[in-house]
Amino acid sequence: MESFQSLFLKAHYPLEFMVAVINNFGGFYRTWVYFNEAQRCGAHLELPCVNMSRNETRIIGNNIFMGFVHVQNLESALIAGIVNERNNNGPFHVW
Repeated sequence: MESFQSLFLKAHYPLEFMVAVINNFGGFYRTWVYFNEAQRCGAHLELPCVNMSRNETRIIGNNIFMGFVHVQNLESALIAGIVNERNNNGPFHVW
């Protein structure tokens, strides 16, 4: 049953499926393979962004915003601080 559900999602919602696999750190291949596959399926990949990203990778329309979790050596306390500051005081102003 789980295999059938996974195949259904991959066939009918490929971008959402790829983001779910990326966030689960699962699948048969490394994470970058799923990012490449999502791009091949029409997604526009965005690097981690202080105004749009969260801890996990997220999808908005055809845009996939890489999560902060993919930034090497970025501590979880800093990630939480960025997200909390943005939620409390609005987006950051980029000069």
